[in-house]
Amino acid sequence: MASSIPPDGLRPWASSLWGCFAGTHGSLLTLACCCPCITYGETQYRYAHYGDREGYSCCHSGAVSTWSFCIAGLVPCGPNLLTCLQLSQVRTGYHIQGNVWKDCAQGVVCTYCSLVRAEREVEVTDGGTITSEQYTSGEAMKMAPVVGSQPQQKSKS
Repeated sequence: MASSIPPDGLRPWASSLWGCFAGTHGSLLTLACCCPCITYGETQYRYAHYGDREGYSCCHSGAVSTWSFCIAGLVPCGPNLLTCLQLSQVRTGYHIQGNVWKDCAQGVVCTYCSLVRAEREVEVTDGGTITSEQYTSGEAMKMAPVVGSQPQQKSKS
């Protein structure tokens, strides 16, 4: 079986940049477009807590990240910069292919799709559906003996 992990140990993103338009990501894209600060804050919280959203609130536990994105909106290109930084953080943290220049280009070209991509990556990776470890078989499978039973012999009639 061929390994799906490249020799450099880096894997591709779980979804494409434009994958935010496909499937069930529509509601997440709507949230990213209407309230990008909440999407950004939630992703930062989930990343820091290994995908767990337990206890998350945009007004309490994720407030620093959420409000930093909102305040960055007052500065030209502020949200783009924070999105680039978040993509780089997720990419390096999860050993994903790419570089900082691609992260910046994606964050500038489509901030909303980049926010969705980062959120989906944290959700999928820490949710357990993607793993960088390949299955390795241990010892050959053996049938355990059945305790307490004797093979029956045919009677001669």
